[in-house]
Amino acid sequence: MWGMDIKVSSDQINSICLAVAVLGVVALYFYSMAIQPKDIKISEAAITPVGQYIRISGIVKSIDLGASFSKLMVCDALEISTCVSVRFSNDLLSSIYSINENDIITAKGIIQEYYNNKYLEVKSGEAITKVE
Repeated sequence: MWGMDIKVSSDQINSICLAVAVLGVVALYFYSMAIQPKDIKISEAAITPVGQYIRISGIVKSIDLGASFSKLMVCDALEISTCVSVRFSNDLLSSIYSINENDIITAKGIIQEYYNNKYLEVKSGEAITKVE
């Protein structure tokens, strides 16, 4: 049994390699679709599951600089009372220095929750952009 010779032609090897390559490309396509942020309205942030990667757009109503992290309160342009907190590490402050209150921004991040309050956690400075 162990000494049995298995003969595989080069055409069979080429077919196997092609099938594996096609499966890999298909898997990468579906993976790339999964890592794109989902565009949601700010009003939907409260019902979005924790861990969801999203993108929101709105008006900066306040900027709170904390000791280790900072946050922007971003509100819906049409429903100004509907807001979500966008939190980020103070390491990113230099990336958002040009953002002021009443600016319109777009932010990409992951929905998190703290004491039943959902917020958007941003991990990179490029994830918060000012809309000109």
